Amino acid sequence: MPQSLVEPFNGIGEGFIVLSQGSLYFVNSDHDKPYKVSVWVLEDYSSEQWIWKHTVSHLHLFQTKRLLFGHDYKVVSIHPERNNIFLVWPHSKMLMSYELDSREVHFICGIGGCEWVMYYLPYVPLYLESLADGH
Repeated sequence: MPQSLVEPFNGIGEGFIVLSQGSLYFVNSDHDKPYKVSVWVLEDYSSEQWIWKHTVSHLHLFQTKRLLFGHDYKVVSIHPERNNIFLVWPHSKMLMSYELDSREVHFICGIGGCEWVMYYLPYVPLYLESLADGH
């Protein structure tokens, strides 16, 4: 379980985990702060020590505070090289990003009719030519 000396993790079941910037990232809300999104990072795999990185309120992200992680909104990706989280908020039918360092929220595009069973696949570049050249 993610832990930090700054803020203990008491997770509720839903979460999002992904590799970004060479480290494993975990995003969720917890029992003590259900109306906030927390970001944790596992920088040193051998230590098994999750470090709290960032927390943002639902009020800042969505202009409302009573939302449930994984039910009312979903984290769908984290930028592989930057401190950006990508979220889908079905209420507004929008794909949005949140930049951890500047705390800026950006609405990227509408996603049309959103069914909660829809799958979200992150863009992963294919460097086929680089592989063929041996680079």
